[in-house]
Amino acid sequence: MRMLADARVWAQVWARVWPLGLSLLFLTSVARVAAPQSAERLHPAPHYYAGQTLHYQIDFRTRSSSHTSGFISNPQGASQIDLSATLLLRLDILSTLPASAGATVIAPAPTAQNKLRRARMRATYEKSTVAVRGDSYDPAVADLEKQYRKLEGRAVEFTIEADGAVDEVTGLDEILDDPRAAAAIRGWFTQLASGTEFPSEGIALGQTWSKERQMPESPLAHTILRSSSTYVRNGNCRENTAAESAVGDGPVPALPSPDAAEQCAEIVTRFQMKQEGNSKHGQTPDALRTRGLRSSGSWTSSGESLTYLSLTTGLPVSVTQTGADEMNMTIAATIGVEPVHYTAQTHSETHVTLLPEAPAAQ
Repeated sequence: MRMLADARVWAQVWARVWPLGLSLLFLTSVARVAAPQSAERLHPAPHYYAGQTLHYQIDFRTRSSSHTSGFISNPQGASQIDLSATLLLRLDILSTLPASAGATVIAPAPTAQNKLRRARMRATYEKSTVAVRGDSYDPAVADLEKQYRKLEGRAVEFTIEADGAVDEVTGLDEILDDPRAAAAIRGWFTQLASGTEFPSEGIALGQTWSKERQMPESPLAHTILRSSSTYVRNGNCRENTAAESAVGDGPVPALPSPDAAEQCAEIVTRFQMKQEGNSKHGQTPDALRTRGLRSSGSWTSSGESLTYLSLTTGLPVSVTQTGADEMNMTIAATIGVEPVHYTAQTHSETHVTLLPEAPAAQ
């Protein structure tokens, strides 16, 4: 019985910490882009220096509805939750090291300035403003709001390898009270970090490239995430920033005026997640199977993002992402207890903006 309760919480963890996972995932995409080597192609190449500091604002809103039935149910709990939040992030580059042996340098004719380097980073949530509403009183809603407020002043450290992979993520256990949430986000964060990779030959206007990766931390086995990105055009970096600024209910911080001289590469990415294939254990991942549980059903996700990458500085100036998730999952114990059926639908919208640095004191 306790195992079924834990499994239900696990499913809820995945459904409700998804926006936090997105904010953490974004941190791994703050990669510099080398200036065009020719009129035809860009050659993305991570390059950082110790002591560098960046500030980003992340605004997001999710609307979710869920229902649990079977052996474990919560008829008094909120079935609909609306969450909006604004996070101010400070990203500090703590140290950089030469690329490890065997790493591929993407930029042609690498120099001391553009060689790929691994970087250790610290992301600090300097401010966290959140509002969570449910259609009825639910302690879980209050806990969710508390979880996001707890972000303020906390930090996550991680290492970005020369090839874009993320490793050595620390600090999640201090941010997330539930170890199941921390474990889920850590695995999800690390697995998806490779989604920021570009083709080794660089990218050209109009080019489309695809990625596919397994999601081993999913509560359903054989979960695959596919993404397809297109380098659409070059344009003004901040032409849509003001319109896409904050989606929360609180006051909107003033944003910088667009710099007509700053040009960005516009990249559109579409993604889809679903389950494919089967095995002798059906849809049950090892993490549940070893605890005497079986899972079945579906969890699908789809959406798209628009990213503006500065051609001058190589930094992401803004990112806008929308998505929708649907979960319809049953978890059963092998001892014959009535299964738990959990359904959830979530719609999310996320905006990320690079903030200008304050002028140095005279």
